[in-house]
Amino acid sequence: MFTLLSLFIMLLVFAVLTGILIGVFLLLIWLLEKLLPKAGAPAGGRPAEAERKSRNPAGFIFSVLFSGFFLLLSWGMLSYLGAIPSYMSIPLKSHYLNQILVVTSADVQEEFQKTLDEESIPKGTFDKINETSLHQARLRDYMENKNTMLFVPSGKDRAYSLEKGELKGLWKAGRQMGLLISEKGLDYFISCRYRGQTTVDHAGRCADSVTYFENVQRTVDGFVPEYLAELLNKQKTGNMTPREFACLLEARIWGQIAGWFPETDTAFIFDGNKDGLLRVCNTADNTYRETQIPQDYALIGFVNDHTAACIRPDRSIAMCDIDEGELKDTIAGMHAVTAGIWVDDATGDVYLSAIHTKEDGSSPFVSGWHWTDGDLKPVAKTLWYHELKEDWSWQEGDVFCQKDIAFAVFPDKTFIQYVKFDDPWG
Repeated sequence: MFTLLSLFIMLLVFAVLTGILIGVFLLLIWLLEKLLPKAGAPAGGRPAEAERKSRNPAGFIFSVLFSGFFLLLSWGMLSYLGAIPSYMSIPLKSHYLNQILVVTSADVQEEFQKTLDEESIPKGTFDKINETSLHQARLRDYMENKNTMLFVPSGKDRAYSLEKGELKGLWKAGRQMGLLISEKGLDYFISCRYRGQTTVDHAGRCADSVTYFENVQRTVDGFVPEYLAELLNKQKTGNMTPREFACLLEARIWGQIAGWFPETDTAFIFDGNKDGLLRVCNTADNTYRETQIPQDYALIGFVNDHTAACIRPDRSIAMCDIDEGELKDTIAGMHAVTAGIWVDDATGDVYLSAIHTKEDGSSPFVSGWHWTDGDLKPVAKTLWYHELKEDWSWQEGDVFCQKDIAFAVFPDKTFIQYVKFDDPWG
């Protein structure tokens, strides 16, 4: 069933193609007039001026080159739009992205699938994405610029874009997706409800479940850690395919890649099982060892390549060294539900924001703390706090910080509430 918009597009395309064909036809007539003597010329010969022009080789060559240029331009445009059979078309790379006519050209969906296995993602692309949430246990937010932020509240299959102060739902393929990341003309939709539901598309061409393919190494609950370590090293040293990039995004958003510090080739990767152990992986030589962070601690994120912030079983927050275990200093009187972390790389200062309650579970608050001194001994100075409404779904809340902004998000069935702090640490 055609809509007015699709009908308008079809008419516009028809008009453009018709104009091209008429232009080519008129160009050929003009060229013939230049090449052939004019009919009806006087028997005694042409006037002196016409005779002089006919002997000018530069004008003739220019006319031929000018006509040839426009013929090639028309051929290229018709090939680009898929308006002529593929065996007559110029073999333009990725013409499927712009094909808007259903003709006898190649199978554009098949061509799109092939591009997913070409090493077209430049090296370091994942590192740039990773920097937006470097210290989080999972990639819960992604900021392309100051006007747009996409984030995943509570790891639910629900995402929102903050643009001009307006929160919007993000949908793809009939279901709500967790996060959208665009790279090299491709849109990656990663679900936060089901593993493997990662979708890549462009211009209406869509590939579902792209992280299930022939060469991928998956377990039931994730990826093989050695495979992720290889991909992290590959993207650091060279190009990678869109499928491999999608695998890294999915593993980061789901928290299997819990931390990645490329400057030391150190990655923190869960082993892919349901109750997985956290590994410290050296991606340069693909070796690993298990950490000393207690399994019953909830990981908030990593401050650096050897220290992590965790929520203890008693809901207080502690810093843990991956070799020495829990550090002595914790935030006292804390009953954290969830927390987020941000580290000022210039100073080494650590900032935490958390949803917490009183010991009896009442009076939920959102607060922020500043840990200083560079050696990660917490000062536990409260910088800001906000009391929440009791009817908010604060048990399912999520918190994250990033430079000059902090968010506490509380999802509901059809909408969310949120608390936003601009420049909370200033």
